[in-house]
Amino acid sequence: SGLLFDDIPYLKVAQEEHDKFAQVLRDEGVEVVYLEKLAAEAIADKAVREQFIDDILAESQKTVLGHEKEIKTLFETLSDQELIDKIMSGVRKEEIQLETNHLVEYMDDRYPFYLDPMPNLYFTRDPQASIGRG
Repeated sequence: SGLLFDDIPYLKVAQEEHDKFAQVLRDEGVEVVYLEKLAAEAIADKAVREQFIDDILAESQKTVLGHEKEIKTLFETLSDQELIDKIMSGVRKEEIQLETNHLVEYMDDRYPFYLDPMPNLYFTRDPQASIGRG
């Protein structure tokens, strides 16, 4: 498996622990930043956003199954923050009404995603710190 965990962490407790830890850091004067907000800021420029979408679709060829146009259309309707959230949480097949065009879709119909979620972004195992200009 490509995941960092063998089991899914209990979300409610993980969120509570994160919030407490982030507050301890803030109380010590540390700036706590969130990946989803930084990523949304990074794609605020239209050209950067378009390249980002194209790169995501190119890297996801084996799961988008020839439906790049429809998925790109979905992405283009979203705000920068919504786009980042959607890419992190994945694109479920039920979100996009499509005709089945590939034999592999019939064979793998039970798999619910065109783009897989990125749980390793939510529950990172290895913390990161940046000092100065990083």
